Amino acid sequence: MIGFDAIGVILLGTVLFCAATDLVTGKIYNVVTFSIIGFGFLYHSLFVNGAGVLFPSMGIVLGCALFFPFFALGGMGAGDVKLLMAIGALKGWTFVLSTALYSLLAGGILSIVLLIYNGRFLKTMKLIWRLLWSLFVPHMKVEIPELKDCLMAPFGVPILCGVILTYFGLSELIL
Repeated sequence: MIGFDAIGVILLGTVLFCAATDLVTGKIYNVVTFSIIGFGFLYHSLFVNGAGVLFPSMGIVLGCALFFPFFALGGMGAGDVKLLMAIGALKGWTFVLSTALYSLLAGGILSIVLLIYNGRFLKTMKLIWRLLWSLFVPHMKVEIPELKDCLMAPFGVPILCGVILTYFGLSELIL
């Protein structure tokens, strides 16, 4: 289990705040994520022997690499990417990897729950089945709904779940 320290308090407070703002406003604010990224560089450069800028840099780069494709495809907001980068600045690349995997798992579960709650689960599963089937059937046309017609959920909450699961020792299960 990972020790609970001052960085952990800052991390959990930040992610909890970002999850709350994401739920209420649909946004994760740059002032929060960029402040934490700057703090991560400062902390690891000044107070952690031997860490320097490499430790937070590796976390930031991996955080961006893991979530940027989802942003580029329109399935995630830029704030979610920057929040994972901020987590990387504080806790490094291994923590970010575990957090991202747990966040995606939590996001998938949340999506299924929301689809069932909104009565769209079967319709969505049929669409996914047709999309997969169209890969093997030549000339099969599948109408893909516009993004505005899709059910969207804030991803700050799954990121919070990923941080909690990683922070309290479940990272050993996947790493």
